[in-house]
Parts: sequence; structure tokens; C-alpha cells
Amino acid sequence: MNRALALLTENDWHTLRVSARKLNFTDGEVIIEAGSEQRTIYLILNGFVRITGSVDGHPIAIHRLGPNETFGEMSFLDEESASASVVADGDVQVEAIDTNRLRSLLASDPGFSERVYHSLAVTLSQRLRDATAYVQELNVNEVAQVNRFHSTRLGFITHRQMPEGLIQSIEQFDQRMRDLQNDAVNGQNDAQLDRNVADLCNAVIEDLERYTRPDALLEIGYDDLMAYRDTDQLLIGVGAYIFRQTFRWFMLSETMAHCYMKPRGFSDDIVTNELIHENRPRGDTRLGVAIDRWFLNRRFCVARRKSAELLAGIMRR
Repeated sequence: MNRALALLTENDWHTLRVSARKLNFTDGEVIIEAGSEQRTIYLILNGFVRITGSVDGHPIAIHRLGPNETFGEMSFLDEESASASVVADGDVQVEAIDTNRLRSLLASDPGFSERVYHSLAVTLSQRLRDATAYVQELNVNEVAQVNRFHSTRLGFITHRQMPEGLIQSIEQFDQRMRDLQNDAVNGQNDAQLDRNVADLCNAVIEDLERYTRPDALLEIGYDDLMAYRDTDQLLIGVGAYIFRQTFRWFMLSETMAHCYMKPRGFSDDIVTNELIHENRPRGDTRLGVAIDRWFLNRRFCVARRKSAELLAGIMRR
């Protein structure tokens, strides 16, 4: 296995580890939980850990790390919450390096700072190559483990339980999309079309959030007491209704259509990532291009591009 931060000198390592804490974890114990705030870089002394994530709700092991390897670097670099979980694969001993102290050390010693960032770039570059190769292997060999088809979502909610406000809002969305389609054919300028499409699509997201809140689902359930549905069923029912009523419009977007079709068995496959990173809106008709532009400007797409830019910037240092 490659030594972590391979460009550091022995003195660098002494400086880095002098205040580190030794921690022990048992098999299956979560060391980092996806979405949590992280202020630590971990160096594995003994044992192994699994980097885990999920694809379409299915848990997958993204990577396995062992002695002399590190994890937690991405949260240090982009100052964002953890993008994946890290779980002990057997008994593990690590050293925990506080990132606030590390930043102070980097600020006080330019040479040390350069060696740390260069080492991180090399480490993350190799890890990205490994992850890409692993995902490619999954796409070819393990598609059968992922549901490539779309489950039936009928019967989770009755007509009486469907909120009238939601029905009216989605009907207005459909009518306004029809109007915009005509406007696009008649030459409405791209900037105005983009603004109108973004407003309509954002309104759908707001409706989804509004009518799937716990209090909203409870109120929906009371609208038809004879037809018992728990809130999980009602949640699926509301989502399925919005999905069915908006489907033909969102499928005009090339990126969204690719995510839905899952040709390799995963929504978030290599082609999806290429479409997001290229950031070149495409779709059927001008309206489809505008919808694709809205999707590519969603925060998770922007974050995906910024992460790649951050890594590229580190590697250029």
C-alpha cells in the first residue's frame, strides 16, 4: 500500500503527529458518517476501513483503505460535510489529526504547506483513478444488483387525499409549460425563456417539499379516514403524482432523461458525470435545453463541478 502524504519529510511527520490522538474502533463501527461536519484527518495505523456510499438507495463500498493511508482529506480541502461514510472493517487503530491545528501549521511554514497540498493532490488523484475504475467495473459486472427498472407507484394515496392545492399547482405548471413551448417556437429570447422555466421548475420542487412535510402528510391522511395509509405510503403517493404529471416535460432535458433511463444501471453513472461537468445544456427543442440548463444549475450539480475544480486546482499547485 502507498504511504499517505508521501512527499512529507520525517520532520514534517513529527510536526504533524505530535498532537494527534490515537483512537480505536471495532468492526462495523462508523468512524465518519456521510453528511456530518468533519474537523479531522485520520491516519490508519492498523486495520482496514471501508468508504461507503449509496447508488439509487443501494449501499455500495466505494473503496477500502489500510495501514499508512488517510481519510477525511476532502472535508479538510473543501470545508464541506463528509460526502461518504467510513466504517471500520475489523478492529482499527487510527491517529486523529485536528484540521484547525493543521491549518495553523500550514500558515506558519510555506514549505510544509506546499508538501502537504502536493501530497494530498497525489493521494486524491490516485484515489479518484481507483474509484473510477471500480465504478466502471460495477457498471459492467454488477448492474444486476441494482434495480434498473422503475417500480410501480400506484395505490399509495386516494383521490380524496390528494391536496387540491397541489392538483391546481401542477395543472398550472402543465399549462404554463405548454405556453412556454409555444413562446419558444415563436422566438422568445433564451434569457427570458430560461427565467420562466427556472421559476416553474423551482415551483414544482417547492410543492414537493411543501406537501411531503410530516405535518402536511398527517393532514392528507385525515382527508380520507376510511382509506388507511401511513405517512410513508402518502409520501410515495404525493411524489408519484408529481412525477407522473411532470414527467413529459422534465424528460425533454437530456441530463434528466439519462438519469431516469439508467442505461448502465445507475442514475449517477460516468455519462451523467460527464454531462454535469461539461455543463452544456442539451435537450429536445429549445424548451428542453432550458429545462436542462435549470437542472445543471441546481446546487448539487454546481457542487459536483466545484469539487472537480478544487481537485484540479490542488493538483496544479
